[in-house]
This record gives sequence, structure tokens and C-alpha cells, in this order.
Amino acid sequence: MNGAGSAPAMDSAQCLSASGFDASIAAMDTNAWGSVGIIGCGSIFPAYVRACRTYGISIGAIADASVAQAQARGQEYDLPVATIDDLLNDERIAAVVILTPPSTHAQVALDVIAAGKHVYVEKPLAANRDDAAKVIRAAEDAGVRIGCAPAGWARRVLRG
Repeated sequence: MNGAGSAPAMDSAQCLSASGFDASIAAMDTNAWGSVGIIGCGSIFPAYVRACRTYGISIGAIADASVAQAQARGQEYDLPVATIDDLLNDERIAAVVILTPPSTHAQVALDVIAAGKHVYVEKPLAANRDDAAKVIRAAEDAGVRIGCAPAGWARRVLRG
């Protein structure tokens, strides 16, 4: 552990990327993965859809706490819409991108990890160091990867 608090130091193996989502997904062997799911269909959503499409990443489903928002984005981008629970239980989805409001990031990440899926979170990883540490520990225990935009930000916050 570095710095104050209980958060462990984060090494590069715990991040999907050192320079953000584009580099993360570009480096993945997409044939070895199923598809990704996206939870949260707000203002940053279009950028993530473009990145997935640019790098040939299949989006298996999108979801949002607002069903109407998810349905509108699904229609706009020709993407399948699911409930959050259905997305988490979809065996075709190997990783989930979290684009929800920042105050929900840690809990949504924990739910994704509990479902056995890799996680990529739009910044911040969590609202505080303790919640971030819980996410990291849960990912380690589950044997899944986590990433956060920008990954360098996550390392600075967690190291204090």
C-alpha cells in the first residue's frame, strides 16, 4: 500500500490500458472475446460506440437505468437493448463499459465483477479511495480485469 488510506498500489496489469479506452480495445484479441456491453447511455456514450466500431469490437447490448434512454440510444445506433440484469447475465458479453453517473461507478463495477465480467469504467473508478480499493480487490478475487479512463488518473488517485 502506498500513501494514506487502505487502497493498494495499482500496477499496470490491473489496468486495461495506460492511455485510455481506444488503446485498451485496440490491444485486445477481439476474436478471443465475446462482445462488450455498455451500461449508461448518456453524453459520453457516442464516443465509446465510435471507439468500439473503429476497432471492430462487437457491442452485445446496451442498458441504462432509464429504459427510455437505452431504447432511444439503441434505435439511434442500431444496438440491442437489455435490462442491466439481462446484460450482466448474458454469457456472450465478456466485458462491460460503465458510463453511468460517477457516484454509481463502484457499485455498478462490483455488480459487473460479481457477474464474472471484465470492467472498464469512465472516470472516476469510484467516488473515494475505499470504494476504489473494494473494486480492485473484487476484481482480483474474481480474476477479471479492470480499467478506468484515463488509466493514469486511476494510478495517481490510488497511489495517493
